[in-house]
Amino acid sequence: MKVDEETINKLYQYATALTNHNERAFDLVHDALINARNKIIINKTAYLKRSIRNNYYDQYNYEKKHVSTDHNKDYNKDCSGDLFNDFEDVFINQELIFDLLKFLSVEERELLFLVYVEDYSYEECSKITGLKIGTVMSKLNRAKEKARRFNEK
Repeated sequence: MKVDEETINKLYQYATALTNHNERAFDLVHDALINARNKIIINKTAYLKRSIRNNYYDQYNYEKKHVSTDHNKDYNKDCSGDLFNDFEDVFINQELIFDLLKFLSVEERELLFLVYVEDYSYEECSKITGLKIGTVMSKLNRAKEKARRFNEK
């Protein structure tokens, strides 16, 4: 199976949004490509994203059981300004965004990435994540509210 560079870059962005860690994202994309190399796949991008997502959640659940991790430990930094008035028009301050990503859960990061970076519809997000469309919408709304509260701290 051949995958073009643009697709690999999008897969890497997706994996980075899930993991919030460059090396882990690279490993997830690499593993997905290796696992798919001899398979006949109709929609390669969807298959690879699903593979990345499943592998990430497998690792995440393993770490959650075996290692105590606190994803929210660094969220109390001083954040001034009114950054999240309109979530779609965010002025990107890299340090603030990385702190925000630590503050959000994996599921919230994934949904925000799929909707606002990959430009998927709620229905498409529902199919990708396996959540009901109403659940996708409510979780996105909660994630945006959490981002607003983060900005106020």
